[in-house]
Amino acid sequence: MYVLTGINKFVGLFLDSMRMMGRGRIWFLLLLNFLINLLVLYSHYRFQSPVFYGVIHAWTNLFDPGHAVAFTHYPGHMLLLPYFNGWAKFFVSTVIEGAILGGIAVTFFDAWIDAGKRARHTIGSALWLWLQLTLGWLLINGLILLVNVQLPSLMQGFLYGSPNRMRAFKFLMLPGIYIIITALFYFALPYAAIHRTNIFRAAGHSLKLFFSRPITCLFLAVFILAVPVLISIALGEQDSIIEKFRPELVYWLLLLGLITDIFVNFFWMGTAARVLAEEE
Repeated sequence: MYVLTGINKFVGLFLDSMRMMGRGRIWFLLLLNFLINLLVLYSHYRFQSPVFYGVIHAWTNLFDPGHAVAFTHYPGHMLLLPYFNGWAKFFVSTVIEGAILGGIAVTFFDAWIDAGKRARHTIGSALWLWLQLTLGWLLINGLILLVNVQLPSLMQGFLYGSPNRMRAFKFLMLPGIYIIITALFYFALPYAAIHRTNIFRAAGHSLKLFFSRPITCLFLAVFILAVPVLISIALGEQDSIIEKFRPELVYWLLLLGLITDIFVNFFWMGTAARVLAEEE
């Protein structure tokens, strides 16, 4: 019965979010985030262009000079595209994405509670809130990145020589950890944006919501991570993609990931804001 209640709540949140599809400000912010990330991806893909070459050459040599040379040669370019683009996207998103997602969450929330115009931010308060939203974004994505980078090396001895263990680790354990991290802090960033509070209080409230409705939170996390995780797993096989298919398929998979992020962010902020609106 408890599981069924959690599933029903998840479906209700999903449907409520879909009813907000017509909100222009939400789509403006989503498309702004998409276009910024698209520029980052396209500049790495077309790094030979005089428009991008100087910046990408400097960035790749500064970040990882050992692989920068291979990045400039085909098909090594496609092999290393997810690596250099992924880190560049992470750094750019650290600066802007928390604020953009916070704005989306506030738009959802205000529509549901029929709020009037909020008090304007001063420059100081806007910078303070940007810092909180940036920390909120880093809380989730930084933890996922840390797991993704460190856990394989920590478990290398256990995984070595066992294809079955390696498959279980890649397809079950890692995605499962991503889901748990996302579920625990699902409401942290939107709560900080909506209530203009610090990220520690927001993270605490998110944990409180998780432990009061874990099934719903886990279903929400699975829903928004399912396609991104599948794309990430596919990109982890770029050697096979380059060998068996066209190397450019790597770029198109990365582009598909950016398109998927539009809808991931829509439903993440929409469902989270809906839960927070119900608390009012």
